Amino acid sequence: MTPLDTENKVLLLLSGPVAAGKSTLATLFEKSIPIRRISTGSYLLTKMESGSSVNARYNLQEFGDQLDFETNFTWIYWGLVLPELNHAPNHLFWVLDSVRKLEQVECLRKWFPGKVFHVHVTASGHLLKKRYDARGRSVDSQPYSIISTHPNEIAARNLISVADFVFNTDDEGLMEEQMIALIQHIKADRR
Repeated sequence: MTPLDTENKVLLLLSGPVAAGKSTLATLFEKSIPIRRISTGSYLLTKMESGSSVNARYNLQEFGDQLDFETNFTWIYWGLVLPELNHAPNHLFWVLDSVRKLEQVECLRKWFPGKVFHVHVTASGHLLKKRYDARGRSVDSQPYSIISTHPNEIAARNLISVADFVFNTDDEGLMEEQMIALIQHIKADRR
C-alpha cells in the first residue's frame, strides 16, 4: 500500500483516559458530519491471538504496547489507518478512536501534515471510575484501580498537553456545544 494524497482529508485523533467519553464523542461526530470512525480497540481485538475475555482491556493494552515496540509506533498508520483510507479513498473526514501515546500522534501527524486535529477527552477522576464501573462490558473486567495505573493509560492521560482541543466531559451536556465549535473550526481551517 502506498500513502494516499491527504491534502483534502481531515483526521481527528481522540485521546484520553478510559471512560472519558471518546466513543461517545465519536458517535456524536458521526451523527453531525459525514465522518468515518476507525477504532484502535476493534483493530487490536481482531489481531490479538487470544480469544479470552479475561483481563481483556489489560491484554489489549499489552498487545498495543507490543505492536508499538515491534513497529516503532507505525502500526497505527500502516496497519490500521491507511487500509481504512484505501477502502474509502474519496471520504474526507475521519475520526480515530483512539491514540494512546505521543509517538502515535507524531506518526499520524507525519502522514497528515496540517490536517490532523488532536482532541483530548477528559473528566474528573471520580467520574471516570463511576463510568468505568457502570459499563458492564466484558473487556472491562479488571478493576478501575488496575486499568487506570497501566503505563499505557498514564501515557494517554498525558496527551492532554499536546492536544489541539480539550473536551471536559464532566458536564455531558456541553459535549455537543464543544463538538459544534470544533466542527466549525475544522471547516474554517479547510478553506
